[in-house]
Amino acid sequence: MRWNDLFGDLEGQLAAAHASEFEAGVRDLAQAERATVRLAERLASSESARVALTLRGGSHVSGVVTEAAGSWVLLSEGGREYLVPRGAIAMARGVGHRASSLGAVTARLGLGHALRALAREGVTVVISTTGGEIRGRIDQVGADHLDLAMDDGVSVAVSFAEVLVIASSGAAA
Repeated sequence: MRWNDLFGDLEGQLAAAHASEFEAGVRDLAQAERATVRLAERLASSESARVALTLRGGSHVSGVVTEAAGSWVLLSEGGREYLVPRGAIAMARGVGHRASSLGAVTARLGLGHALRALAREGVTVVISTTGGEIRGRIDQVGADHLDLAMDDGVSVAVSFAEVLVIASSGAAA
């Protein structure tokens, strides 16, 4: 009888150890999966949600996420649109914890793709950079910069690396 109790106790200890190992394994797998999630995927899962972004240097922009790609997010607020390079985002408030998988094409859509679309439309934009703010029409888009044709006829080359936000005309970032 005592042996039955002893073996029963050992079986209980073994079952508890297996359950503990299983739970630890699940936690490890969840942490490993979470480590692969990119901000772009969280922004994509926040489509139609209102977010507030703090950009490098401390400026802010907020709005409803209307589109997100691998390297940028498009926000809409009060009839204005804001194209924000993902690399300019220091903090994001209102972004859910879920992550949507970006399609192969969407994941590769760079800032240049979005800027070429704006250039084709010939819209006037306000570009906030780490060096200040300028207004004009996007004339040409290179691999790492754009040429902005300003109202006075002067063309300015703007490095993608320094762009914080590109806003539709009349919008203040």
